[in-house]
Amino acid sequence: MLNQVFTICLLFIYSSSQAQDSTLIHTKFYNRQATAMTILGGWAGLNLVASPLLKTKSMDSWPHFHQMNFNWNIVNAGIASFGFISAKKKSKLEWTNLSLAQERRKLQKILAINIGLDLCYMLVGSLLIKNASKLDDSSKNRNMGFGNSLIVQGAYLFIFDLAFLRRIRK
Repeated sequence: MLNQVFTICLLFIYSSSQAQDSTLIHTKFYNRQATAMTILGGWAGLNLVASPLLKTKSMDSWPHFHQMNFNWNIVNAGIASFGFISAKKKSKLEWTNLSLAQERRKLQKILAINIGLDLCYMLVGSLLIKNASKLDDSSKNRNMGFGNSLIVQGAYLFIFDLAFLRRIRK
């Protein structure tokens, strides 16, 4: 009898520790998403505030650079807002370890695709800059500004997506 009670107690302790571990994993997964979206939102906010101020004080290609940064970060702000709200809502839904694993794989695929897109943004930026020398001054300045902006934004998003992917894999 004492052996059976001991076995039942061990099973109960093991079961409750497993439940706490999976709850902790669930909480960390969605908190990491919310944190990442806060970081992206901060980057977007910084660009949305700074770009209009710097655009008016800039010359040559810089007004185009700041215009592209502003436009790009309207999209980033939307993604960050949607992602933050989505992570908070999903964190409150019922879940299983299987559904959480599926969500993790889905997010990893999205981030892997984004990393590829980030590299494409930098490549397109480089091509715009390379081809700028063949254009008149106005078009040259536009291509240089847009190209530099695409490189900066693509590089930031590349680092962001790579870091986020690494955090999600833990």
